[in-house]
Parts: sequence; structure tokens; C-alpha cells
Amino acid sequence: SLRESMSMPDNVAERDSSIPFEQLQSCQGQHCPGGLGDAFVQQEFIRGYQDSQGPPQYLQHFVVDVIPCESGWRTDPGNAPEYYGLGQFVWSTWVNTRRSPDSDWTDPYEQGWAVGYNAAHADVYWQWPVCFHAGGW
Repeated sequence: SLRESMSMPDNVAERDSSIPFEQLQSCQGQHCPGGLGDAFVQQEFIRGYQDSQGPPQYLQHFVVDVIPCESGWRTDPGNAPEYYGLGQFVWSTWVNTRRSPDSDWTDPYEQGWAVGYNAAHADVYWQWPVCFHAGGW
């Protein structure tokens, strides 16, 4: 199947899956354990995702698997010049899913909003073809 044929890129560190989702709230602006990034960035991403009416069944998966795989929770990961922000959107995807023309693609709230909107209106398995399959999805 497609899921079985996809694998994590070699340069992606595995997340410590023993860390519960709820522990994100205890990081308090520090780097969270297990490669989960900065708590402020995560909290803003979560707030944006929820405000966009992103599918609630995917939120935890985006926080603990997809975004760490895509960008390592770096708002400007610089993986390649054609990919932007936490969700690693190509520019045309960002333009079509951002909250407003003034949305800053480096803002974690705006990234959460765009990821949530995109997850609600597109096929998540194809939008994030490698990283959405992380964690056994």
C-alpha cells in the first residue's frame, strides 16, 4: 500500500513517542523534551489550528508527528527555498490557504491556521505525503 511504501527521510530525527501530548503544556517557553520544539510556537500553532476549524481528530498527530517531521518546529527551517514555515508549504499552497493576504508565513499562529484550514479542505495524506504517515497513520 501507499502508506507502507513511504518512509521517513533520513535527516528526520525520530520523536520520543513516550512523551504524552499533554506534556506540551508544561514546557513553558523552553525547548520541550523529545524534539517537540518550543512551547510558545506549539501553543500558537495549536491556537491557529483550532481557530481555523481544523479537524480535531488530526491535531495531536500534527503536533507530535507531522510538524516535527516537516520542519522540526522551526518557523523558518530553510529545508529548501521552495518550502515555507512549519507545514513546509510551497508558496502557492500558502497563498491559497493563509488566513488573509497580510498573514506572515513565519508566524506560528498563522501557520497553524493554514495547516488547519488545509487539513479541513484537502486530502491530508497527499498534502504531507511522507510526514502525515509518521506515527503509523
